[in-house]
Amino acid sequence: AARGKTLKSQKAAGACDKIFTDITLVTRVLINMGKNAFEATLPGGKVEMRFDCQGKKPIFTVHNEGFIPEEVQLRIFERAFSTKSSLGRGLGTYSMKLFGESYLGGEVSFSTSRADGTSFSLKLPNR
Repeated sequence: AARGKTLKSQKAAGACDKIFTDITLVTRVLINMGKNAFEATLPGGKVEMRFDCQGKKPIFTVHNEGFIPEEVQLRIFERAFSTKSSLGRGLGTYSMKLFGESYLGGEVSFSTSRADGTSFSLKLPNR
């Protein structure tokens, strides 16, 4: 999915120095965010991953230049919902929400606009 595309990663200057969480689940959420961003990015495009802190809460954000249509936005975190035609899909955004919120106690959200593109975020609790 990343072939012919660029990944830019950034740790903000004020980012948390330590995070206490389940690294396996955080990694799973971030891989899904990154994979979805690359799949939605045109060849030659870029995906940005950022790590920051908001009020001492760690936040990971994955951004691409694409826009999610409203009819997809309304269903984005539904189990088995997919915009792709191949079988065995539709668990990526659902699992991001499930793991990020139910198991890690964080918040998974997204924003999208034609002007600014799409960002998915995982904000973790401060422990």
